[in-house]
Amino acid sequence: HTDTSYTYLIVVYAIRMFSVSLLMMPINTTGINSLKNEEISHGTAIMNFGRVMAGSLGTALMVTLMSFGAKIFSSISPSHLTATEIKQQSMAIGVDISFAFVAVLVMAAYVI
Repeated sequence: HTDTSYTYLIVVYAIRMFSVSLLMMPINTTGINSLKNEEISHGTAIMNFGRVMAGSLGTALMVTLMSFGAKIFSSISPSHLTATEIKQQSMAIGVDISFAFVAVLVMAAYVI
């Protein structure tokens, strides 16, 4: 986990964000097109509010899960690791836990 290159992370994140844009653009367009002309400004405001709130809550949830995972690992970490290694591994485990949780949510949303 700690030996993952920045290039790999940047490429994977760029692909992810491109995929999100391919998904969100048609959803937003379809939603706005279903409104009457006088409702479009309200629909846009509601969609922007929802996007900001979902982003904020999602970020808070991810950070909470990451911190929880890091705390759990650091409390049960092997004694042969140095303090720096424990810190690196606990953060990596925390990130893994938070992304695994999001993966489960995405799969559940896909099934629904």
